[in-house]
Amino acid sequence: MDFIKLSYDIEMANRVFPLKQSAQFLLEFVINKKGKTEQVNAKANHRAIAIEVAKRLPKFKAPGTVNGKPVNTPFSLLMTIYFE
Repeated sequence: MDFIKLSYDIEMANRVFPLKQSAQFLLEFVINKKGKTEQVNAKANHRAIAIEVAKRLPKFKAPGTVNGKPVNTPFSLLMTIYFE
């Protein structure tokens, strides 16, 4: 979550949400066997911002595993961003 806070494009958010105090997004994506984010989907009024946040996520240090073998791991994240 800290990475998302630091990576969020505040200028774009201010253009898209000039009068709102917060925005909520549901991000769904897969962390692949190599730890990279793929198959990004967002449920939000302004999907482009939510997808931008997911695409900026760094490579995960380790993928999910089953019986010690790397597997693609679905992940979902509900986030609310508050504007000042």
